[in-house]
Amino acid sequence: MAQTQATQLSPEIIRTHFVLAGVQVIVDLRQNFGAILKGGWARLAQKLPSIDNIAQPRTAISYMHYVDTSMRTWFLGVQLTTLDGFKFDHGFGLAGWDLGDTTWAVFKEKNGAEGSTAPGSYGEIAKIGYGYDSRFIGEFERSPLAWAIDGPPPADAYHDFMLPVKKL
Repeated sequence: MAQTQATQLSPEIIRTHFVLAGVQVIVDLRQNFGAILKGGWARLAQKLPSIDNIAQPRTAISYMHYVDTSMRTWFLGVQLTTLDGFKFDHGFGLAGWDLGDTTWAVFKEKNGAEGSTAPGSYGEIAKIGYGYDSRFIGEFERSPLAWAIDGPPPADAYHDFMLPVKKL
């Protein structure tokens, strides 16, 4: 697969069923959104001891939902094996999310180069006969949970940038 310094442009196509527990944050991209995301991960960390069925290895999955050109809703979550027994906390903002069976285009994106993969990824999936799965309206990232909670992630490593896709 072709790889640049910042990203791997040829995706791996996988089919999997993600089940998540997490919190949401509202982000204005014109602000210091890194601090907002860090605060969201810290909120999730407070609830981790009370969340059952965390998958091993402990994996962070975040979802950036487009609201408009500068606003996003970010779901910051941990991967679970099941939502059975999950206790949502409405007052805290802790929610469960079962994404269902989904096909994914998984790109490798260098830590510290977030945002470098998205611009070319939609064209890359089209080249291999896939389109964006419009049940979603955003992009996902996956990494070891410790990178998100304890940070910072290793500068010389890669995380997954993921698009939900469907065969054209």
